[in-house]
Amino acid sequence: MSAKPDYAASVREAAKPTRIDKALLQVAPAWAMGRIKARVDGQLRLMLANRAAENFAAYEAADNDRLRGEKWIASKLTQNDAIGTELETMIDRAVDLYRNDVFAASAVNGRVDNVIGQGIRPQARVQAARGVITQTQAEAFNTQIELLWHRWAIAEGFYAKQRLLERCNGIYGESWLYMGNDDSPEKPVTLAVR
Repeated sequence: MSAKPDYAASVREAAKPTRIDKALLQVAPAWAMGRIKARVDGQLRLMLANRAAENFAAYEAADNDRLRGEKWIASKLTQNDAIGTELETMIDRAVDLYRNDVFAASAVNGRVDNVIGQGIRPQARVQAARGVITQTQAEAFNTQIELLWHRWAIAEGFYAKQRLLERCNGIYGESWLYMGNDDSPEKPVTLAVR
């Protein structure tokens, strides 16, 4: 190890008046004292910068001296690996908080209300086109599409599934949406959302 510098001695050395300072003390004492003060301030700033550099050295955390601890054990897992090992515990705790803590449940439910609200409710906007569809036909078609959407959403339970999806995001941190085909005769459209 290298010897640490004597900061007090360096400050005392900076405070000693030079020959120019001694001459100025006779003619302009305020100016001479300002020079000495500036030298001492500069030395103090340099001392603080050196001390900070020593304390925040890049490899200080890897030291093995008696102060750091020779038996310091650190994990070599990445953040994702560390979270993955505790994921089940965190999910169990999040579910427990949602079920038993009114503040946690309120936070999750508030998130669902603000993100989903009434849910996705598309509005058909087919425009009239000369020679293809008239304005009356376009309005009737838009109404029919929205009615068909509403019937499908009710049969599928789509609005409740949207809220459930966001609730899972709030509790578990993720959700999985599967869109498939269902040949159920009571559904007007065979698209199924699970």
